[in-house]
Amino acid sequence: MIKKTSLILALLMMIAVVVSCTQPEETVEEIKEEIMPDEAGIAFFNQLRTLCGNSYTGRTSFPTEQSHALTGSSLRITFEVCSEDEMRIPFQINNDTSRTFIIRQEENGRLELRHDISTEGEPSMYGGFADTSSTATRQVFRADEITVGIAPEAVANVWTMEIDLGNNRFIYDLKRGDEQRFRGVFDVAFQLDELGR
Repeated sequence: MIKKTSLILALLMMIAVVVSCTQPEETVEEIKEEIMPDEAGIAFFNQLRTLCGNSYTGRTSFPTEQSHALTGSSLRITFEVCSEDEMRIPFQINNDTSRTFIIRQEENGRLELRHDISTEGEPSMYGGFADTSSTATRQVFRADEITVGIAPEAVANVWTMEIDLGNNRFIYDLKRGDEQRFRGVFDVAFQLDELGR
């Protein structure tokens, strides 16, 4: 009787070990199946791709104070490098060519925005991932942990990119919490010469 009981206990322990070893793999597969494509991110990225190879001019609509250095600045963006999952968009303010937007698309379509700053000593590669409020025409990127590590004061930053094809506009906007920090509006009806040259 004791031997039978011991055998049953041993079998139960073996079953428990097998179940504990296989369960995480099954759970991971179930999670993978539940990951849904980001249709808004895919649609927005595809719209951006229609602008590839073109350069456009714009103006700042914020700030507006005459004393602010960026008020009335001339802007220029060039959709210069476009691959299946990444776009590099040099962003020029007046004569300053140190900024480049990098937009990457994850496997499920979700978009990531980074700011590549070439000026030595300046913060670079800050940005974040598109949040769930994003749409096919408007992507909202909130500062992530990488950004906070680079520039702690930017913890509340929210960058927005918007394609308003009805009015032939591309809009880049920055807020810090409820405070408007920057807004640039580009006219995409009239492209400059190829690659902005």
